[in-house]
Amino acid sequence: MNLLNQWRLHSKDPHTRQMAVERLAASRGSRAVELLLLSLHDEDAQVRRSGARAFGGIRDPRAVESLILALKDLNPEVRAAAAYALGRQGDSSSIEHLVRVLDDSQASVSISAATSLTKMGWKPATDGELAVFEAAMGNRRPVAFTSDIVGESRVVEFTHKDVSQPLVPHSPVTTAAPQDHCELRAIQPLLAVMQGSDHTAKVSAVYALGDQPGDLPTEVLLRSLRDPDPCVRLAAGDVLARRENPAYKKLFIALLSDSHFEVRLKAIGFLGKLRDPNLCEHFLPLMSDLDSDVRQAAIRVLGATGSSALIETLVPALIDEEGAVRETALSVLSGIDANWAASEPAQRAAARLEASLKDRHPWVRTAAAPIIARIKGKSTDDLSPWNANVLPVE
Repeated sequence: MNLLNQWRLHSKDPHTRQMAVERLAASRGSRAVELLLLSLHDEDAQVRRSGARAFGGIRDPRAVESLILALKDLNPEVRAAAAYALGRQGDSSSIEHLVRVLDDSQASVSISAATSLTKMGWKPATDGELAVFEAAMGNRRPVAFTSDIVGESRVVEFTHKDVSQPLVPHSPVTTAAPQDHCELRAIQPLLAVMQGSDHTAKVSAVYALGDQPGDLPTEVLLRSLRDPDPCVRLAAGDVLARRENPAYKKLFIALLSDSHFEVRLKAIGFLGKLRDPNLCEHFLPLMSDLDSDVRQAAIRVLGATGSSALIETLVPALIDEEGAVRETALSVLSGIDANWAASEPAQRAAARLEASLKDRHPWVRTAAAPIIARIKGKSTDDLSPWNANVLPVE
């Protein structure tokens, strides 16, 4: 785990702490879980929300108790994130606590709780619970989108359009098949949430739509890949990636350029499983990504091709500022060719690395020297100690 992220967690700037939490969530290690649990008690609500959201992607029994306590947080975004995360944890001990927040004053909290309870197989035991649950899922509203224009309500529905179009309601289609109307009625509350601006509720709705059959939920998920909120895009990418449908390839290629590192990571994971050598050209730019986890993931996927043609491209990663990236690059190169340092592509890369010996950053110079010596045959030392000990020093 990056020591820099641990340091950032103690920053006086809440945004810096929030970014550290998001990066810890991507690392998923045992130590990361411990630090994420501490973030649930941060003085800043956005940091606490990010900590709760992190456990939507990390299942760990240690998180359940803290997430249950977060259901009582004064900030509704934190409560909603905790309700969503508890559903992902799937621990039955949280059910009674989720039931209690079904009537939360904030719709984002109640729908997150209802979605999580549904995911965990919970069924209302009394008429009162049923009424609160249905209200949370939106059944207290007409099964339609409404508009207050000229003081009247009008029914609008989604029509099956190309996913490149914006996600907006369209005029009614009177020729729709009966089964389409049934499908629409079943997911109408979720569609209403997707039209709103509550991003936490939209994340819960995305996962709920992922469990629904039919073309319409899939269409909404595909369009959600372009939602302004990165957490919504990440949730949609997560749901669609699990389907492992090669038809989504172009959509995930586009996500490689997403502004949020976790979305880029999700895209790399999906495309990497396709094992398509033609995708290498899309991964190469990610080796210089600003996020170290993205760089590391891209190197792993490129290494999985086993192509010796990539040696020249991978060698510069051996002087990356992050030790984990350097270790991955060394492992990948050794996997491609045990004698990679003696290869022609490595010789060409060494010529470019020589410029690094004059770099203004001392850690770059320190990292480059043993690599160049190894490639030029002037050293046969194991690079593992170098890989573990070289750290950026300004």
